[in-house]
Amino acid sequence: MKTKAYTYPSASALATIHAWQWYPEDGNVKAVLLLHHGMAEHCGRYGDFLQAFADMGYAVFMHDMLGHGQSCETPEDRGFFGDKDGYNALLQDVRRLYDIARGEYPDKKLVIAGHSMGSFIMRCFTATRIWTMRRPFMWAPAGRIRWQILAWR
Repeated sequence: MKTKAYTYPSASALATIHAWQWYPEDGNVKAVLLLHHGMAEHCGRYGDFLQAFADMGYAVFMHDMLGHGQSCETPEDRGFFGDKDGYNALLQDVRRLYDIARGEYPDKKLVIAGHSMGSFIMRCFTATRIWTMRRPFMWAPAGRIRWQILAWR
């Protein structure tokens, strides 16, 4: 598995977002997975998961969410998204990574996934982009998901 790193300023202006792409050793990518971790997590917890998907031919894009992992400037900022409308910054930060992934692989199918709180963020993200997001995959979401299940093509 190979890795490529990215950084960009958070939409919150509170930190620099650290993001990565993990992809197959041979560079032969069949599809893209945009993955979001949960609250109090970071990308480093997903090593085996990332390896498995890269081994299956996926390029996986993931970032340490604002206030988490390497995207946390100080210990006091852990879990902090901003004084007002922090969720909007989280969605804009995901959009930035989505744009990076699309720029790297414009012709590949893209699957989005989120775990726990990451599933809430990705559900909000897909709510306005359902026409381009045909393969949402959430695990450990709380509450009910109220959207039509779209057929895999």
